[in-house]
Amino acid sequence: MGIRSAGYWTGSTSQFVLIMIGIVLRLRHYAENRSFWQDEICLALSIVNRSFQEIWQHILLFPDFAQAPLFFQVIEKSVISILGNSELSLRSFPCIAGIASIFLARRFFQRFLDPVAATIALAAFVLIEPLVYFAAELKPYGVDVLAAFLVYELFFFVKRTWSLWAFIIFALGGALVIWVSNAMLFILAGCGAVLFFEKIRERQWPRAAILAGCYLAWVLSLAFLYHMSLGKMLNPDLLKNWRLTGGFAPSPLWTPAGLGWLARVLLEMFRSPLGMGWPYVMAGFFGIGYYGFWHKDKALAAFLAAPLVLTLLAASFEKYPFYERMVLFLVPSLLLIWAAGVRDMASHASRYGRWFAVGIIIVSLVLPVTAALANAVRPREKEENRQAMDFLASHFQPGDLIAISPQAQYPFWYYGQRTGLNNKLALHPLPNDGLFAASVIQIFPNVVTDKGVAMLVLRHVVNVYDREGYYRKFLLMGHASDVVRVPEMSLDAIKGMGRVWVFLSHHNDLQYPRFVDRVFSRAGEKLAGFERPGVAVFLYNIPGGK
Repeated sequence: MGIRSAGYWTGSTSQFVLIMIGIVLRLRHYAENRSFWQDEICLALSIVNRSFQEIWQHILLFPDFAQAPLFFQVIEKSVISILGNSELSLRSFPCIAGIASIFLARRFFQRFLDPVAATIALAAFVLIEPLVYFAAELKPYGVDVLAAFLVYELFFFVKRTWSLWAFIIFALGGALVIWVSNAMLFILAGCGAVLFFEKIRERQWPRAAILAGCYLAWVLSLAFLYHMSLGKMLNPDLLKNWRLTGGFAPSPLWTPAGLGWLARVLLEMFRSPLGMGWPYVMAGFFGIGYYGFWHKDKALAAFLAAPLVLTLLAASFEKYPFYERMVLFLVPSLLLIWAAGVRDMASHASRYGRWFAVGIIIVSLVLPVTAALANAVRPREKEENRQAMDFLASHFQPGDLIAISPQAQYPFWYYGQRTGLNNKLALHPLPNDGLFAASVIQIFPNVVTDKGVAMLVLRHVVNVYDREGYYRKFLLMGHASDVVRVPEMSLDAIKGMGRVWVFLSHHNDLQYPRFVDRVFSRAGEKLAGFERPGVAVFLYNIPGGK
């Protein structure tokens, strides 16, 4: 059996099996019901702890953090208003989007590829880890992929129909989708420009004019979105972070440094977001596939490449990072081109025997298959913040002190409301605003060394909650410089604390919990503890000093 006689493996039955595998993998991940980790919790707090009005007005709890698209937040807020506040509720929208994307992926790949290539592309799509992972993560990236397919469907619809209703749907669909997925700007702009210039080249002036009118509706929607939300999303700290992670080009793309960055990120995109190994081999498949598209239909090749080119240009001007999950929305077009290259290579290899062709396909899919199997059998690593906070809340006694690291404050605020702990702590009403204050101790996230002496650094802070225990804001007591240094061997500064809880989460230094535990254990008696990967809760009784 050669590559041209592989109908049994590429027919509707095999593609149906692939679709079922994709659904099972996504539901398996969703059913794990992992605790939220830090990035998810920051978004969960922004959705759960704000009203619809505050979301619309862009009143932020965490101005320094990246913000999700406006309609994404509104949809999530609507979901928890109906289903309640839980991990499963908040992850349901990304999960539904991830499953819906599978069906649109099959339609998308079949539109451009022969059955063999379409099946290869669909197999990769249902298996690759980034797509499975973000189908059960409180993040908008999986929704970006669904939005990308819908935008492509808009273009195919208007190209096929060219009717009044097609233009209305095209204009309204493009105007609305950017509110759910901001990244769709790149697909709308890139593909829209290619389609417009195609009509100009063909001298179809009425259609070009109508397209321009649709694009005007998109621009007006973008201007309103920019005023409402988009213009307030980026800040200097975020830009600095993306520079450090390599999401922005260090210099213009035509310089040696810029070209080096371009080569690096294009190779890395085969690892993430495409979830494949051997990036040089996969880049070869991609190049062969794109050459095939360019040779057959230059307009289509430009249509498929335009969003990628625009995203790279945006990264070169520090407007949007070209980095891992941030470019997940490019996966549909990237997989399409890549699969065409795999199919062409397999077709050429089949001349030397069918197993050469099969070998090419196996090489292309080996990492997605092995990663999918591993993650289906073994739950993904997680920070068990929910379990840690359940432990703390169930053993908390009135009068206990709380000491938390900065990274742990987000799960503390979120799960503290769900467990009722926040209401037990917030005993001090603030005047005239219906808010309540709780004093806690903040532990700096790193061991500080001064003249060879290792020490903890502490300060008192205030968490402010509303009547329902939802976190509202964070205040410093006194001055930012009012910190207490606690040398490991001189513990007078923490004597007399009594019962004190220490909650650590999302720590980068695996030895840090051991050091914190050692300091507090030397000052008093360790009464209880709960430790899991990435999270630790300890209870101490520290006498003296009172």
